[in-house]
Amino acid sequence: METPVAAGPENNRDLYTSIVQQLNSLTTLLNTLIQRASPVAPAVDAVPHQVDRDSPAPFPNINPLNKPHSDESPFISSVPIGTKPNDIWRGFWQGAEGNCVTVSAIKLAMMKYGHNPQGIFKQITPTKTGFDVTMQDMFKLHISHEELKLARNGSNFEGDDPDVLKDAVFLYAASAKRAQMKNHEGTARRSFEDAMASLNDGEIPGDATMRLGLNAKRRWTNPAQLAKGGLGTVADATHSVAVIDGYADLYGNKVKLSESGFQHARRVLTLR
Repeated sequence: METPVAAGPENNRDLYTSIVQQLNSLTTLLNTLIQRASPVAPAVDAVPHQVDRDSPAPFPNINPLNKPHSDESPFISSVPIGTKPNDIWRGFWQGAEGNCVTVSAIKLAMMKYGHNPQGIFKQITPTKTGFDVTMQDMFKLHISHEELKLARNGSNFEGDDPDVLKDAVFLYAASAKRAQMKNHEGTARRSFEDAMASLNDGEIPGDATMRLGLNAKRRWTNPAQLAKGGLGTVADATHSVAVIDGYADLYGNKVKLSESGFQHARRVLTLR
């Protein structure tokens, strides 16, 4: 049988030292747990830690003319440049005003270059008050938001496609602004309303493509070429219509050119 060793002074010191070490270890552990549960707030000027795993994607910089939703801009569509109308006949059409030359020219330009005005003009730059426009022939003008609102009513356009209608009004407004700057018919310079009136009272075929800055791209042709599926406008002494793929546009109605009454018209033009 083993005889127990009596606890002397030296053994007591060893026991005390062991207890102190264990208490120190426990204190260190408690401090660590407390720090994890209550992290110290960073200093005011400290840069916060960036966590990539759950960081949201940055918001893209979106040009006002290139927004993802067409209804975000009341004045111009966001469709890609070069996109042609799904239905040029009912997308927009002439209302009660006598602006058939401008309407037919706009439809021709839309089917040639797409209905977004950015594809028809050389450059469009949004400003605080409206848009700066540079046409293909380098003619420059500014259209205000207020003038675009006036053009919506002044054009009297109708249509089933909001994007196409919106762009048609923009093109009409640009035409009216150029007419105002050039004092079309000797009265347009007085006001934007007078400029619109000068477009709504009958025109000479070809004038409207010029006011869109497309004069250099215009060429005269004949109805037979359009009847074969060409693209252009035809006019007689009283009316002008767009012709697309052998069909004439009669106030939003699609009619074969051969049955439209314009199959022998002499004023026929197209765009290169």
